[in-house]
Parts: sequence; structure tokens; C-alpha cells
Amino acid sequence: MSKRKRIKYNERESICSISADRVLVGLEDGSILWVSITDSTSGTVRDPDEVPIVHMEADHMQEKVYGVMEKKGIIRCSWTDCVNSTIITTNSEDSIQSISLDSWNGYMYCVTKAGEVFYTPLLPLNAPKSYLLTSTKRLLEVGPVATVEIDYEQSQLLILASNGSIFAMNLVNRSISDARSGFELDSKPEEVVKAHFAGGRAFWTSLKCGDTHPSNSCLFSEEYDTASNKIHINRYQHGGLVIDFSFLHGGFVKVSMKRIITHHILRVYLYHISSHIELSNIVTILQYGFVVSNVLLTQSPGSEWRNLKYQCRLMSDQTDISPPTEYDNLEVTSLVTPILPGLQYHASVRVCVGSVCSPFANSINSAFSPFDEMPYVMFNHSDGSTNIFDVLGEPIPQFPISAPLPANPRLPFALEPSTHTLFATDNDETQKSVFMYHSDGSRSLFLDTLTVTFLSIMPNHAIILIASKYRIVSYRLTSSFDHLIYSCDSMTNCGEVVGLTGDDETGDVFYLIQNANSTISLYGLNQENRTPYFVASSSDFPPVRQLIVVKEKFAFVTKSGEVGVCDKKLGSLNINLAVTSVAILQHVSTNENRSVIIADNIAIDDKLHNNITWNVSPSLETGKAVYKISLCRDNSDGHRFVDYTSSEFYVMGQELLAEWSSRQKFDVDVDIITAWEVVSVNQTALVAPTKPPSPPQGLKIFATQYVSTFFTVVIFIFICENYMQKLFKHKMIFPPSV
Repeated sequence: MSKRKRIKYNERESICSISADRVLVGLEDGSILWVSITDSTSGTVRDPDEVPIVHMEADHMQEKVYGVMEKKGIIRCSWTDCVNSTIITTNSEDSIQSISLDSWNGYMYCVTKAGEVFYTPLLPLNAPKSYLLTSTKRLLEVGPVATVEIDYEQSQLLILASNGSIFAMNLVNRSISDARSGFELDSKPEEVVKAHFAGGRAFWTSLKCGDTHPSNSCLFSEEYDTASNKIHINRYQHGGLVIDFSFLHGGFVKVSMKRIITHHILRVYLYHISSHIELSNIVTILQYGFVVSNVLLTQSPGSEWRNLKYQCRLMSDQTDISPPTEYDNLEVTSLVTPILPGLQYHASVRVCVGSVCSPFANSINSAFSPFDEMPYVMFNHSDGSTNIFDVLGEPIPQFPISAPLPANPRLPFALEPSTHTLFATDNDETQKSVFMYHSDGSRSLFLDTLTVTFLSIMPNHAIILIASKYRIVSYRLTSSFDHLIYSCDSMTNCGEVVGLTGDDETGDVFYLIQNANSTISLYGLNQENRTPYFVASSSDFPPVRQLIVVKEKFAFVTKSGEVGVCDKKLGSLNINLAVTSVAILQHVSTNENRSVIIADNIAIDDKLHNNITWNVSPSLETGKAVYKISLCRDNSDGHRFVDYTSSEFYVMGQELLAEWSSRQKFDVDVDIITAWEVVSVNQTALVAPTKPPSPPQGLKIFATQYVSTFFTVVIFIFICENYMQKLFKHKMIFPPSV
């Protein structure tokens, strides 16, 4: 204490350091001042309000000062003013006496007047003027505490108990140990008021100064005797009253911040927001964003409490036509800038706290080819509603969906927009049945198969791709078999299917195979020659649960719920960290509505009574559909007559009608079979046409013979005449009687 510099302020209550040459002083009247150590200049940070500032702590990441107001809570101000200050209060009747800030992990530790310790997440940078601490946890493993302080070098919280014991709490697993274990102590701190730690040593003010000291508040410290493994207590020979003290440790703060900043993970992603043709010029808008991720479970969730700035660089591979751009001191985590399609762009971003910055994180991507419509959207379900997002993760208030959405997007599904149909596995663990969900809410079984892991549809080709772990099969949308794309006995040395999609524009099928060495291989198959070909391989491609083709790129959803894009060689991998827990809906380039219905009831033609007619909407060209006809007459024990036609009518043949009774009642089922769907309709209680009379068969004539020839002839003629009239219902003409 031989070299001292006097700062003349009365009614001092607390002090803290914000740099190597500047301190903040809290006064009894509630005001806060800043003071320069080098030239003694000063200024006002907070005006007085007659509430004493009994303790202060500086947050070098937020560049804020937290001042404990006597029995009133905590006020947070910037280092220069309290214009946008926040008053922090609690529901506890026990007032806060002192605090310590863990700027690295985002927590504030509070010591109450009764000696209890609790911790809470640090306030967001944009906290309101009044902030109530609701999320707090107590430390129960220590007794009454005098003060606490964060030791960044050792990643621990140092706790000075009221009885003089010093404990250390590991910030990773929160285990508590005796910080002075293994040392011989000649005494312990007593009646501690304020305390700080530096270089492993404890410094504190005490109300017990001894009989020889003129003041009732003095400064002590620990002195290590490494030779004897002892710790002695030393009282500083300052004759005045020591109310508070602070270490000027600007250099230490920078070293600590460097450690903090390098422990954060910074990931950069490049995404495309729109692309269109404007006045014959192709204009593409690129958004690139960056996210600082928590890497320790001990860190407070989110990043609202961090005061981070970003430096960004964007450079193309042809700087002569697309010059590089740079941005400094950004507070936002995304940028939108024009780019040119066909060029590859390199984005570099680093995060800074003050003048301390992390290494640059990099990302590479190229623009989508020009498009007028969103190439894909994302969706999820929450609170009973469906949320739609664009490719950047921004909400879309209204977006038309042409088919039902799956109740569980984590299960395999695919949409066929031209018929407004959802193909999805059943919502169970087996996933062995694929169902079709229609826009009217009905459901029908499409196929029973092996456990389904991926589904993909190529609407313009009327093909659905179904994958299990070791098998990929294509089916027509009418459920008939099309082609075996990949098959592997899991007992042999072949790979597992870990991704599947189809390019609807080209007809190519792409699938990912995980090899025995954990690498991922991408294969393709063309619809013409149907021979698989190798495309690329990757050792760091993430596990995916959904994969689609988008504008000569792949978009995917990882099993952890993140969305990403890459090129068709699995390169330029970008993960959009702005969205999670979503599924992808692919845009299909078709305006055609392939869903058909029968507009009117099935009926018998009014003029041609053996014709069954129906009307299809929309009308189909001949050859675009096949109609399956099933006829079942009443009381036929389920026997059906089945036939096919390519016209919107069916002529019942004479052979069929010959087997039926005249005006036979019957039911008819008509299946409209197109390349994309099978639509079934039925009609009951139709009446077959009236059958014409048929000539008699097996005619027999019975006669009685008399003696007289004349009477025999007359009786014969009479019997024949009556019988024939009964059969043919018209009068016969006979020759004149003889």
C-alpha cells in the first residue's frame, strides 16, 4: 500500500474496474461515476436517487455495470450512462447483498443478506426497464456465504463462507470442493464485508481489524508460504477506512475474453432468398447468416445475453465481375446482398467482443439458377396450427398447400400435388404400410411392404420411390411394380440406404449409401437406361431423414432437425441454423390438375338402353384413362362381370343380357385408372333393358281322334287355333271350312 493515488469523493459505497485505467464508483446517494486513473477525469453515469449503491460488478462482454441498490434490487447500466437501464427485482424478501457475473457462461450469482447463494441467467441485452428474476436456483451445499467471485482462469466459482472457509465450485459439473485443502492455515478470514481473488489469493475487507488499527474496516490478504505449505493472513497498513476495493485487470480481461471467444463455435451458412429476371438482367439475392453456438452444457441457453459483434467478408471466385464486400461491427446475424448466379461465393465471419475476435469461420456456396417461385418451403406443427417458412426460415403468413400434410413429419412422407394426395407411412413403429391421404379426409391403403425409411415422388413421371434399409423399389402411382433400383442382403458387405430422392425434371433417381467404413456414397439412376452410376462420396455428410432435389442442388433435413443444402456432389454443405424441427415441401413445376372425378351419376342412356354412361371432370382425352367396369346383378351371390373400356360409356353385350332377366336390377362400379390415381365410383339399382320376345321352343301338339274324319279335322284345327292364339296373341287365318 506504499503507492497510492487519492480519489476525492465523499460517501463512497462501492467501486469496480472496467479497464486498466478506469473505474466506476457507486455513492451513497445512488449516483454512479466513472473515474480515469491516469488523469483523474471523471463523469456521471447515473444521477442520484438517494438509494445507496452498495456493490458493483462489471460485465466485460455486455459492457454493462450491475449495481446492487440497498434493499431495492439491482440496476444495470452501460459503462457511460443509464439511459436504457434495467431495474432487476426478485420475489424474495431477503435482499441481495452482492453479486458475481459469469460472462462466459451467462449466469449471475447473488448473495443475499442472510448468506444464501442463488444463480440466474444473465439478462438479455435488450431487457425492459423492469425485469423480474423468476428463473433462479439455489446452491445448497454450502452454509452462510459472505461473498462469491468467478475465476475465469480455472473455470470455477470461488466462495468465501461466513466462517472463513473458501470453497471452489466447478462451473462444468458444479461440484464443490475445499479450495484450501492441503494447506496449513494459521487463521481464517473473519467478519468479511467485501472480497476479491487474484492469482489464487483471497483479498477481503473485515470489520475485525485488531486493537492496534484505528479503523473498524480494513484490508486483508492471503500470503502463501510454498516452502512450508502454509497460508498466512496479512493485514495492509492503511490507516484509513477501507470500504471497497477493486483490481485494475484490463489485461486479464482480454486474456479471459480470448479464451471465451475461441470456445464458441461460429458456423456460417449461405442461403438464397429470391431469384428472378428483371429488365433482361438476372438478379439473385443471397442471404448469409451466422450463428454462435453454445458448446458447453453449463452455458445459459440462447445468445440474447451476449454482446457480440461480427465482421463479415463475401468474395466470389470472379472478383472482376463481382467485387468482394466487407462489413464490420455488425450486431445482426444475417445479411442480404445481390449476387450473380453461376459464381461460387466464399463467406467468412468472425465474432468479436470489443477488440478480441475469434478465428474466421467460412462457408462456400453458389446461387440457385433463376426462379420465380420458392423452390421449397418448410413447415412444422405447433399448438394445433401449421407454420410455413421460406428457404431462410422466415414465416409465410399464407401459403397454399395442394395436399394434406402429415401429422408426424418425422415419419417418411411425400406429396403428389397434381392429385392433392399425401403418401405417408402409418403413424406407428413398424412403418410397413404406405397410405394415401386424400384432400377430402379419406385414407386408403397404397402398399404393404418392408419397413419404409424414405419416400419420394416424381409427379410428372407418375412414379413413387420407396426405400427400406437395404432396398429401393419404384412403383407406379397406381401401386403396380415398376423397377428394382437397389437391393442388398444386409448380411453381405454392402451399404445401407440413408437417403433417397428423385429429380422430377430429368427423371433421375439419387440415393445415398452408407458404406462399412462410414463414408456416404451418392448414386444416380436414369429412367432411360436404368443403370446405377456413382456420383460422389463424402466422409462428413450428416445423417438425414429427408432429401429433395432443388434447382441442381440437394436440400435436406438432418435427423437432428436442421435444414441444409449442398451441390449434387455433396459439396458446398450449408446448414441453416436459423430453423430447426421442420420438414421440407418440394415445389413441383406443374400447373396441371390430374385429379379426376365423375361429375354426374352413372346412368343408363335414355335412347340406347344397353349403354351405361358417366361424365369425367375434367374431361380426358381418349387413351388418357382406362375404365374398369364391374357389374353385379341382384341376388347373384356376389358374382361380378368385369370388363374394360377407354370411353366414357360402356355397352352391355347381348351375351351378358341373355344371361339376365328382362329389366334386371344391377349395381355398377367404375374405376377411373390414370397414370396418377385410381378413382372408384359406384351406382346401385340400375335397370337393364326390357328383353324382346323370343320364338317358342319345344312346341308339342296334343290331338284326340274321332271316328268321323270331318270331326277329327275340325277338332284339330280348333285346338291348334286356340293354342297358337295363346302363344302369339293374334288371330290366325284359316281357309274356308269345307
